[in-house]
Amino acid sequence: MMKTFSFYQIENLLYNATFPKVVTKILKEEGKVIILCANKEEMRQLDNLLWTFAQLSFLPHATEDDACDASLQDVLLVTKQPNNNPDNRVLVATSEKLVLQQDLESYTKIFVINNQPINVQEFMNSLNRCTEELNAKHFVQKSDGSWQHGICAGSVASVI
Repeated sequence: MMKTFSFYQIENLLYNATFPKVVTKILKEEGKVIILCANKEEMRQLDNLLWTFAQLSFLPHATEDDACDASLQDVLLVTKQPNNNPDNRVLVATSEKLVLQQDLESYTKIFVINNQPINVQEFMNSLNRCTEELNAKHFVQKSDGSWQHGICAGSVASVI
């Protein structure tokens, strides 16, 4: 089965406004989402951001620390990858380094959303442990908020 990696490089000053929009788009198109955070502090920041990113809007979600049934949540923020993927969720990570540390066996679609430059070709070369066919899409946000395709061999996709 082919794995698809989508990289969204958000303009630093627009990160708080854009991150929830990208997650909302992924949620609408793909279904349930796991957001993998680098640490508890980042998870708390994203937890707060998803509740408060717009005056009249929020993105319902839970964290791994919440006392709730995670399977009922469409968006789940975690610092550790769950042992399996029973809900067939897509993986959203806040850095490509986090993805390289994970067992990606149960995911066919992986999204990386961050505000740092991403060397997609180097990342894909690092996935040499993966025997599956790989596809990558790379989007870079410009300072005016618009998007352009980043450098990535064979990437074709619609931009937000």
